[in-house]
Parts: sequence; structure tokens; C-alpha cells
Amino acid sequence: MTKLSILADENIPGLEPACADWGNIVTMSGRDIKASDLVGIDILFVRSVTQVNAELLSNTDLKFVGSATIGVDHIDLDYLASRGIGFAHAPGSNANGVVDYVMSVILDHYDNARIEQLTVAIVGYGNVGSRLARCLRHFSIAHVIYDPLFTPSSANKKLIDASPNDFVESIDDLLNCDITSVHVPLTTEGDCPTYHLFDAIRLSQLSQNALFINSSRGPVVDNAALKALLIKRSDLTVALDVWEGEPNIDLELYPLCDTATPHIAGYSLDGKLRGTSAIVSAA
Repeated sequence: MTKLSILADENIPGLEPACADWGNIVTMSGRDIKASDLVGIDILFVRSVTQVNAELLSNTDLKFVGSATIGVDHIDLDYLASRGIGFAHAPGSNANGVVDYVMSVILDHYDNARIEQLTVAIVGYGNVGSRLARCLRHFSIAHVIYDPLFTPSSANKKLIDASPNDFVESIDDLLNCDITSVHVPLTTEGDCPTYHLFDAIRLSQLSQNALFINSSRGPVVDNAALKALLIKRSDLTVALDVWEGEPNIDLELYPLCDTATPHIAGYSLDGKLRGTSAIVSAA
């Protein structure tokens, strides 16, 4: 059997044994992958640091792209569809790791007695947000949820760990909560775009002494507006794992954050291996 040619980001673990029977793998830094590297390649496996678009793929005979990520904002899905190039990613693969990150931030800022008095706002009820709600419910921590794309009255297994009363209709109904944790994809179109969902106006409405956590995508929060707000309001506590312009982040915003991490909230080995399994199975 002729094996397929695979080019992969060197930081996707477990690929070589998973593809050994049917593919020949070459690995390299995902940030360095360019069009000339894809000559003669059948399958491309990437992470979020590789922009997969017409510029990268126009002169290739690629058959499949797999992204070991939960998000797809680095992938031009319309272009892949127009070329008939197959695609798969790994939604939910690192969800437990992100929940662990969020809970560690919360527990680092409040003692147990204080947590019992707080309300957590969950923005986005997808793979991560629903797991966070489950965790908060387990520890009897009050929380409310906003997700305009999710209908709590519909039959959905996620509601095993939530009730319709946990949901609010407007994101502005969350801004008086003690803690806000953001778990939405980055979108710029549709009825509910998330680009700069937290803009200057919405950020300014965060409650006194609030804790704000973003571990979703950097541009969901207007970083320039957040920086300006933190200069004015010392009462706010901010934990950012994701940033606009990654990896070239705003170095003036970074020291204003109480917790600042380099997009590693979901970087558990188990999560990475689940992502690998998802894209290899779909290839």
C-alpha cells in the first residue's frame, strides 16, 4: 500500500505512531509552514499558530487538513470547501484543562468562605462552558450562563448539569456578577459575532472588585480598551490566557493583569492526545 505524505506541526503529540501504518510524516514548526513545504503533501496537521488559507494552499494538491484545536478562526473553511479539501478539528478535546485553569484562577483569588458568597458568570455554554457549569454546581458555587446560540428549553444532555433558570437573555445581565469567565469562539459574522464582545462600554460595566477571566480567544476582548480601563480601575482583577495579536501581545497590558499566561489553559497532555486522536480518526 502506498502511504500518504503528511506534514505536521511538530508540537502535536502522538501523531507518528497513530499514522505509522498508512502515512509518512514530516514535522516542523507550525509557525514556519509555508506553501513550498506542501508540495507533494496529501495531509496537513496543524495547531492554531498556522494560518490555513488560499495563500498557503493555492498551489498544492492537499486532500485533507486536520487542526488539533477547538477553535477554527485560523482556518479558511470556505476556501477548503471550494477546493474540496477535507477538514476536521477537535472541539472539546482540551475542555477539562481549561476548566481546571479557570478554577485554579478563582481558587487563587478567593478563600473557601468567600467563594460561597460569589456568583460566576459563564459566557458561552459550549464544551468548556458546560463543563465549567457542571464543576461549579458540584461545589455549590452560584452561577449564571449567557449563550444566545443555546436554547435551554430544548432537549439537550448538557442540561443534566444546568436548568433553564441558570440562563440569562442578555449578556448585560451578567455584568454585576463577581466573576466573569469567557468561553466563546471567535466570530466576526452572523447574528451574534464575538469579536470585541467585551468592548470599552461592556468592560466599563463590570462590577466593583470583579474578577474577569478570558481563556477563549484574544480578540473577544478589546485589549486596548481593557488596558485603558485597568489604568483607571485598580479594583478589577484580570486573568488573561489569550491575547489580541498573539504572539505579539500588548506588553503594556501584560503587567496590568493579575494572571497572565501564554495561551496554555488547555495545554494538558491528555487534551493534546485527544486532539490528535480526533483529527487522525477523521483523516
